[in-house]
Amino acid sequence: MRNKIIKILVSLPFMIVAGLFAAYLLFGYFAVDPLAKRILPWVAENKLASKATVEKVSFDPFGLTVTVDNLRLTQLDGGELAGFDRLFVNLEVSGIFRFAWRLKDIQLTAPKAKVEVAPDGKLNWAQLIAKLNEDKTEDDSKGMPRLLIDHLLIEKGDIRYIDRSRPTPLKVALEPFGLQLDTLSTLPEDLGDYSFVANLPEQGGTLKWKGEVGLNPITSKGTVELQGLKLVKLLQLAEQPSLPVNVENGKINTSFAYDFAMQEEKPKATLNNIAFELNDFSGFLAGANEAKDSAVKTSEAKSTEAKTTVALKALTVRLPQLDFSMQPTPQVKFSGLDIVLKNASLKYGASPLLVIPKAAVNDVALNLAEHDVKVADLVLSGAAIQAVRDKTGNTEWQKMLASLHNVKPVSDTPPATVDAEGLTEPAEKTEPIEPWKVALSRFAIEGTSIHIEDQAVPTPVALDIQDAMIEVRDASMDMKQALPVKAAFKIKQGGQFDADGNISPSPLKGDLNLKLAGLSLKPFAPYVNQAAMLKLNDGAVNASGKLAIKSDKTLSALFKGGFSVNQLAINEEYGGALFLGWKSLASESLEVGIAPNRLSMSELRIIKPVGKFIIHEDKTLNVTRIMRKPAEGSGTPPPAKVEANKEDVFPITVDRVRIDNANLDFADLSLTPQFGTHINTLSGVINGLSTNPKTTAQVELDGKVDDYGSARIRGSVQPFHATDFTDLKVVFRNLDMSRLTPYSGKFAGRRIDSGKLSVDLEYKIKHRQLAGENQVTINKLRLGERVESPDAMSLPLDLAIALLEDSDGIIDLNLPVSGNLDDPQFSYGKIVWKALVNVLTKIVTSPFRALGNLLGIESDKLAVIMFDPGSSDLAPPEQEKLKMIAQAMIKRPALTLSIGPVYDTVADTHAIQELTIRRDLAKQMGLKVENGQQAGPIDLTNRKTQAAVEALHKARIQNAQSKKMLDKLSDIFTKPKEPQPTSEQLLAQLISSVPVAESDLVNLAKARANAIQQALINTEGLPATSLSITEPTKHTGAKDSVDVKMELGAKALSATTPPN
Repeated sequence: MRNKIIKILVSLPFMIVAGLFAAYLLFGYFAVDPLAKRILPWVAENKLASKATVEKVSFDPFGLTVTVDNLRLTQLDGGELAGFDRLFVNLEVSGIFRFAWRLKDIQLTAPKAKVEVAPDGKLNWAQLIAKLNEDKTEDDSKGMPRLLIDHLLIEKGDIRYIDRSRPTPLKVALEPFGLQLDTLSTLPEDLGDYSFVANLPEQGGTLKWKGEVGLNPITSKGTVELQGLKLVKLLQLAEQPSLPVNVENGKINTSFAYDFAMQEEKPKATLNNIAFELNDFSGFLAGANEAKDSAVKTSEAKSTEAKTTVALKALTVRLPQLDFSMQPTPQVKFSGLDIVLKNASLKYGASPLLVIPKAAVNDVALNLAEHDVKVADLVLSGAAIQAVRDKTGNTEWQKMLASLHNVKPVSDTPPATVDAEGLTEPAEKTEPIEPWKVALSRFAIEGTSIHIEDQAVPTPVALDIQDAMIEVRDASMDMKQALPVKAAFKIKQGGQFDADGNISPSPLKGDLNLKLAGLSLKPFAPYVNQAAMLKLNDGAVNASGKLAIKSDKTLSALFKGGFSVNQLAINEEYGGALFLGWKSLASESLEVGIAPNRLSMSELRIIKPVGKFIIHEDKTLNVTRIMRKPAEGSGTPPPAKVEANKEDVFPITVDRVRIDNANLDFADLSLTPQFGTHINTLSGVINGLSTNPKTTAQVELDGKVDDYGSARIRGSVQPFHATDFTDLKVVFRNLDMSRLTPYSGKFAGRRIDSGKLSVDLEYKIKHRQLAGENQVTINKLRLGERVESPDAMSLPLDLAIALLEDSDGIIDLNLPVSGNLDDPQFSYGKIVWKALVNVLTKIVTSPFRALGNLLGIESDKLAVIMFDPGSSDLAPPEQEKLKMIAQAMIKRPALTLSIGPVYDTVADTHAIQELTIRRDLAKQMGLKVENGQQAGPIDLTNRKTQAAVEALHKARIQNAQSKKMLDKLSDIFTKPKEPQPTSEQLLAQLISSVPVAESDLVNLAKARANAIQQALINTEGLPATSLSITEPTKHTGAKDSVDVKMELGAKALSATTPPN
């Protein structure tokens, strides 16, 4: 046996094997290290365009282990690329039984790699990769090498990525990381277990990956878990940040199980139990200046301006399963995806703008092959929105948007890839093969609250919307599909809104049922009070109907329904008196349209409207006095006057306006005493109200004035073009004139004790020309005491009234008015007053003319009664005059007539003297003349008459002349003798010698007045109380007659004194 062993040992084959083994041992122990130190640098320089150094390489020929210590790979210029502290590999020879390389153990300690992009954009690995690509040969005939690895352990790994081409260098690191693999095999159907753990010091967090892997075919199954990844660091990885958000905080946790395999050289994967969480997110929206550098900044970023901050407590994503494959295009399919957002908020500075307690996307399904996405629900719950307008007129929302107006938009440039040369090329754009089908079963916003506040008014306005909801169902990519829509909200201060219907997105088309119930107007009171000294104390708006919207080239909309504004009450700020209001303003036939524009109603009903119109002491109107003046220095320019384009007018048509029981208070406080009246129960209809200038509205209104007066309005008018056409008749009946005392005192200087007024006013306007007829009827007017007024006209109103008032106490006046509305001096009130003053002036300045007009005599001769000189007898024409005057005065019982006795000192004296001589001559001639009879004319051709004249002259005149002649005897002898006087001369001397006393003339005048008085009394029975005789007056210059003048006057009657 021993000899056989020796024989074998000294045999040539054994010696050859022994020599080879010895050489193997020598090579393993002594040649591997120096040889490796020479070969590795050569390979690095010639095959990798880099430099390599190694501290030691050892090989154990017996254990078949290789150990490499401190290998370093650098760029040609010395820049760091990769390396490790120790590599241990243990080869297991048993692999030959499976025709495979079997590595029992691989241990890699402290591997390091550095990937760096220089400021010029060049990659530090670019030369190495380019060199590999030069030496690359395609050999598809070779399959995967047969390899078995029983155990692989990588520990204390450190991989770093630095991008210095950015304005702010980007750093990414995996340190330390470790990997453990058990039973890794490239043999068919073999599987191996693995685990991978890595810390991310730059981005924070820990990556854990474990499971099993197979290399032939390539398969893997396991779980991946990433915990505590800092979102701030993660977003720094983006080449061109597109989110306008400066992230301050946020951590990401994600995990999933996977099952991956290559089938027929095509990947297929299934992901299970996918979970993603973003917790404690916070950041702020980047402003115009901040967004220029980067949309991602750290918490050290500071700004003196208010920031728009975003916060999120948690965002979770859950997906039970996702399937991926290539057949031959990528195929992705999943269902049951849930996304939940909790406690999100948006603030501007310290002001909260938006809070979202919860938002959820439920049961999302995707089928990439069919381009199909289905979403069961997208629900936003309990959101709270706040919009506050500050005293400058701006809201925090406006300020926020203004600070973001220059934020960079999302880039449309596709992502770039880095090739071996370090160059960038745009990724290819691919067009979808077929359009996507997206279906959303339900979109809902629920339980939303909105707080709206306006602090720009002196008293802030607050409006709180509660329980707001919007729901849209069955949405899809079919834009023509009609979507069921619901919306509703409540208002804390009063009111509720509901809407439902269908909307088609494109082209936009919809039909909605709208309902607004009990919208309180009280919250808007500060706006009324800001513009006027009024308080909006009550009022509610209701509306319901259908809204149809449609968009072709332009958006058009039409609302059909009804509305009402109920219990409106606007009170004066001081005193609290009601200024304007109504019980109800309503229509059940409202139509409002846009494109074409129109507003129409079949009927508008106003129930119990109440208003007030007051002229104050300073003659200002309450409707202008209550308006507030713009604050001084406010800088608010007056609104620019825009000339209206007739084609752009919003057409308005109301077929019927029905007014029920309207009430209007009118007061004029500028008068002394002050005046006030009340128009109540004004009711009626206005038909055909329209802005169309070719149509006219028909007006029919009736009401009550004070206690027993009435008002009536009839006619037609173009309400929006009243100056072009108006034909209205306003009739007032039985108005108590005592209430008009303030006006009579101001303009007439007299109180009104009693009387009733009826007025027929006509307003006829055509092409801005006014032509109206105003009929005024006054019944039993009685003026009272005088009132001092600088505006009172100086006219004898008692006389005017007495002339105008008939026997029944009625005055009828016709006052035509006309004028041009474009006249800057035009005033309807002034025109009517001027017409009235003209009438009264004509009456009182020519009362007998006015009385003559009553009798059909256009003359002032009624004022004079003519008498023959020396006579008090009434001639027949004068008797007729007096009869007509008496008849007229009976019809005007308030008139009085004053008779002024007159005598003429010349004409009446001569007439008396002549009549006296006539009687004396008759007596001288022996003729008998009865009392009251005329002696008749003197016939000087009759000898008897001449003798009588001479005798009478001798008796009365010659004796007196003889005495005078004795006194002048000297003159007789010195002067020539005068001729004898003729009978005519003698008669003239006789007439002039008759003495007439003043009393005789006065009595003559009184006789004439008495004759007039008796004629008036006796002919028509005129009461003596209506007549008066003044003291006689003397006149001179009468020719054919002596005229006695009369004056008309009026009885001073009180309200309790009836006319005679």
